[in-house]
Amino acid sequence: MRDKKIFSNMKKWFSYRWQSNYFRKSFLLILFITSIPGIISGIAIYTFGLSSTEKELRKVHVEEIDDRAQNIDTQFSYLEESLTYWAFDPSFNYQLITTDFVYEFQKTREIMQKLMILEGSQPLIGEVELFVETKEGPVLFTPYIEYIKDEKEQEAIIPY
Repeated sequence: MRDKKIFSNMKKWFSYRWQSNYFRKSFLLILFITSIPGIISGIAIYTFGLSSTEKELRKVHVEEIDDRAQNIDTQFSYLEESLTYWAFDPSFNYQLITTDFVYEFQKTREIMQKLMILEGSQPLIGEVELFVETKEGPVLFTPYIEYIKDEKEQEAIIPY
């Protein structure tokens, strides 16, 4: 009860004083003067802190780009070496044209395994396919063997 009375008296005093033009001007002047150091320090911190933070972020960004570029370059180099190795693998030679993939199932299995290994060994490779034009017709390893019988599929795969 006593707190309410004190609060009520304070409210009356403040509303009475606020009606005075001198009190309002003095109050606003005091608020402005006390806020000047905060405004100046805020502007200084913003300008100096912003420029140094921006420089640091640019530096970190450039380093991150360089690291990613180096990582991708390393992956491409490894991919190039791997594909060179696979290109000279004796199981991918000219004899595939005359191979009967049903009768020589061990060779078929070996090719399928090598294609699966190649597909899984590189993060840059999405899928591996091997196309072989044989006497029985075109064969596509994806890495599983598929005999292409449909004329439209053959036209889509064979460019000539």
